[in-house]
Amino acid sequence: MNIQEILNRVPDYQTFLTVEEMDRHSLALAEKYPEVVSVRKIGESQQGHPMYVLKIGEGQENAYIMGCPHPNEPIGAMMLEFLTEELATNEELRQELGFTWYILKTADPDGVKLNEGWFQGPFTLYNYARHFYRPASDQQVEWTFPLDYKTLHFHSPLPETAAVMRLLEEIKPRFLFSLHNSAFGGAYWYISEAKPALLNQLPLAAGRQGIPLNLGEPEMPCCTVYSDAIFEFPGMPMMYDFYESMTGQDPVGMLNGGASSVDFAKLQGPCFGLVCEMPYFMYPQAMDMTPTEVSRREAVLKNVEIVQELYRRMKPLAETLCPLLPERDSYRLALEERMAVYEPSLLANQNFALQSPEYEAPATVAQRFDNLYAIPFYHLLGAGMIAKGAEKAKTLHPERAEELDRVVAEADELIRTRCAELEQVTTFEAVAIRRLVSVQLESGLRVAAQLAAERP
Repeated sequence: MNIQEILNRVPDYQTFLTVEEMDRHSLALAEKYPEVVSVRKIGESQQGHPMYVLKIGEGQENAYIMGCPHPNEPIGAMMLEFLTEELATNEELRQELGFTWYILKTADPDGVKLNEGWFQGPFTLYNYARHFYRPASDQQVEWTFPLDYKTLHFHSPLPETAAVMRLLEEIKPRFLFSLHNSAFGGAYWYISEAKPALLNQLPLAAGRQGIPLNLGEPEMPCCTVYSDAIFEFPGMPMMYDFYESMTGQDPVGMLNGGASSVDFAKLQGPCFGLVCEMPYFMYPQAMDMTPTEVSRREAVLKNVEIVQELYRRMKPLAETLCPLLPERDSYRLALEERMAVYEPSLLANQNFALQSPEYEAPATVAQRFDNLYAIPFYHLLGAGMIAKGAEKAKTLHPERAEELDRVVAEADELIRTRCAELEQVTTFEAVAIRRLVSVQLESGLRVAAQLAAERP
């Protein structure tokens, strides 16, 4: 398999596709290559949108790839646009890897539609934040599989999750690839098993595209670090134990979802799980390991102060907005959860930093930047949902238009101000979609090839 030759064929995508465009392409591919590709509807979203899975090839083992596991993460869907065409036309690749491929381009079509406001650009921090949507935990396809662990019992899979469950029970995949991405920083991976060859190969895939590794603060401090930017897959039991130990409280109130797709697939049989996190925006500090004058602990404690101040600004806006939206409205559910869990989450991270000896060391430039700027940006995204939710609420309550206009204006001003501050302290580059797609593509091909080589 000549991976570079395959990567050279990735188109220079300029924008992200909509859900409707992806559906049309999937149906057209099956019609164009009926001897290799078939498409089937495995279920419907909560809003009644069909969920189409492409089946490509006839290998001896099954692989399942899921795009848009969170609806603000369309990079993977673009990778699947290319991969499905490549698999359909490249018999040598299909034969060499030996998988039957089951591909779902978008696991949450309803949520993806709420993000389409930024899919055509401009690709700026402000435009991304202003049109951002990410569902509450119990509305996320990736994290709503059944689970019983200590006091956490989750048995309310979404219709989308139930459709994926039926498929995984049927195909029992040997390889599951969940295509995630972050807002900015660098590339990083979660894997379910530390295979030495992959620990070497995956970072090189990012390097070949000029994308830095994310060497700042890890997304989940409780995960084992296998190597630079490669982490143990964070199952829900691991997160439960972390929050329980760091807060001294039952963490059920913080963990509103269930198990992950990888956890569920592993119940069906041996399965290697891969997550490849890619950034929309890069900044130079992501890989800068130069020590700074502040300790890592001091940087974390400063992060807590910054995030608390953000929520001091956002919380009254959310409290004004949420009662004006229907009880099961997507924006309301997401905002109510954010406002409820940020304090115990900050407490857990603060206590981890206070108790862990490694946090006494000087913070690197990457770690300081993550704490002071990158992590607060992820919390700032709640302001975008406040603004979008308030615009929606105006159509439901025209008599409250003046009040809701104020909510929109305050949320919008918060986003503009914080994004301007970020742009003053560093240079952000909106990464070419082709480069992001290429890293995820190479990562998946490397894992598939490794698993193929391990077959008896």
